[in-house]
Amino acid sequence: MRMVENDVRIRSMVRQDMPELLRLMEGIVKFERGTDFRPTEAELLHRGFGERPEFGAFVADRGGSMLAGLAVHYEIPLMHTLRPLLMMKWLFVDPDVRGRGIGRRLTS
Repeated sequence: MRMVENDVRIRSMVRQDMPELLRLMEGIVKFERGTDFRPTEAELLHRGFGERPEFGAFVADRGGSMLAGLAVHYEIPLMHTLRPLLMMKWLFVDPDVRGRGIGRRLTS
């Protein structure tokens, strides 16, 4: 089945995404030839949904609890205004759905 750009919905991550977020984050580490991937679902929940979340993510939802990609972000204060600025840390799209505009949609 060929996925087209409109087959995914871009949205903010939710708690139920943790297994898929772990899978995609491990994909980033493998892509960068890293070998030391250790986060757990519980740690991601704490760091992403705790009292002071340390990161967030926009996800490309395929439906059926499957994600096609993610754009991980965090906030930093902009120096001259001290207002939060959203900084993207990682962008990753599953290799089997690349070339279909999903990465572009995650970053716009």
